[in-house]
Amino acid sequence: MNNGSCAGTLLTKEQQARVEKLSKEMLEEIDGVILSNIGPKWAQVAIVVALSMGTIVHKLDGVPAVFYVERIKMMADKGILETRGCLEHMRSSEVRRLQ
Repeated sequence: MNNGSCAGTLLTKEQQARVEKLSKEMLEEIDGVILSNIGPKWAQVAIVVALSMGTIVHKLDGVPAVFYVERIKMMADKGILETRGCLEHMRSSEVRRLQ
C-alpha cells in the first residue's frame, strides 16, 4: 500500500488553522462524503476531491481542496483506502477502497 506521500504537509499554516476549527462531527461528515465517492476501482484523486467538495461546499467556507487530500491520506494510513502516485499531484494520483 502506498500512502501517496512525496513531500511534507500539504496545508499552509493559514489553512491548517482553518481546518483545526472543524468539529469532530464535521470531520466525520467530510470523511463519509469522501468515502461515498470512492469505490473498489481506481479513481483519480482530483475527481474524488471535486465531487466531495461539491457535495458539502456550502458548509465549509475556506476549506481548501488540499484538506480533502489530507483526509484521503489519513484514511490510507489507517488502511481504509489504497493510493498510488503522489497525492500532492491530484490529477496523476489515484485512490480506491481496500477490498
